[in-house]
Amino acid sequence: MRRLWLFALTLFFSFCSAMGQGEQLFQQASDYIFSARKISFVMTTTVKGKEYQSRGFIVALPERGYLKIEGVSEFQYTPSLISYYDQKNNEIVIQPRKSTSASLSENPFSILSRSAKGVNVTAPVVKKVEGKACGVITVTPKGKAYYKSADVYVDAVSAAVKVERIDVTLKNGDSYTISITAASAPDASKVSDYQLLPSNYPGAQITDLR
Repeated sequence: MRRLWLFALTLFFSFCSAMGQGEQLFQQASDYIFSARKISFVMTTTVKGKEYQSRGFIVALPERGYLKIEGVSEFQYTPSLISYYDQKNNEIVIQPRKSTSASLSENPFSILSRSAKGVNVTAPVVKKVEGKACGVITVTPKGKAYYKSADVYVDAVSAAVKVERIDVTLKNGDSYTISITAASAPDASKVSDYQLLPSNYPGAQITDLR
């Protein structure tokens, strides 16, 4: 086990040397999340000391993305519009996007949707998480943002960048952790599965704010 850990450290530092600074790791982590793949995750949110857990997945396709958090909400976003389904109120809301950077409400991965130029990123360090060696970068926003800081965990053993976990601390003291459970290529023949279509929600109230 010790030899495996030392091997992971050696591989990771070689990986970092070839890759460069933390900003590049941030960009590669962003590419991993927002490339054409389906990523399943478990999100643990801590609000005023109480924990809430939900599962979901995000699919990034050219010119749009689709996010579903089971039992909570669904979002579809394009360069110009945001559509979301509120299961609690059985309502679909369509509205213009004011920014190309998604907010936490529409995408919990949104800290990685910014350019590395808009954040401060530390040099990667190695931490052992659940028996796995991970390279960790800490991200803080340069301008206005909803979060205070975020730690992005990347598999230090894989040859390519593979995001394992993201820990985000919000400015109000609450936090959330995203643990990625699976990643696969989405079925291109089922693109409609990743579109928020009113016809799929009979009886839902539609609020169009365009």
